[in-house]
Amino acid sequence: MKILLKITLLFAAIVVGIGAYTHFVVAPDEMSLSSDADTNYANTGIQALWMEKNELKFNLGSTSLFGGILITLIGIFLLIKLKSKLAVLVLILGLIAFYFGAAHATHMFS
Repeated sequence: MKILLKITLLFAAIVVGIGAYTHFVVAPDEMSLSSDADTNYANTGIQALWMEKNELKFNLGSTSLFGGILITLIGIFLLIKLKSKLAVLVLILGLIAFYFGAAHATHMFS
């Protein structure tokens, strides 16, 4: 069980990193390209860049969303079995990853 806890903690850190990168780097770039694409509608290069960033935001957000769900479920299981503080940390990281994914891969917050 402790090996599963350590592997899940590592996976949670990776997925939260992906979610944070999406939230703080990719999403602002996509928003600025979106406003540029609206003002320069005839420029297909800007529209192509915007589509690329939009797809990247959705893909990384989906990874964070489903990874967060998986981590949260495993964290609940580990919390019941081990009653460890690290299991609580895994659960919290899973919820954070889920939030990042839900914010950018769904229309929940738009």
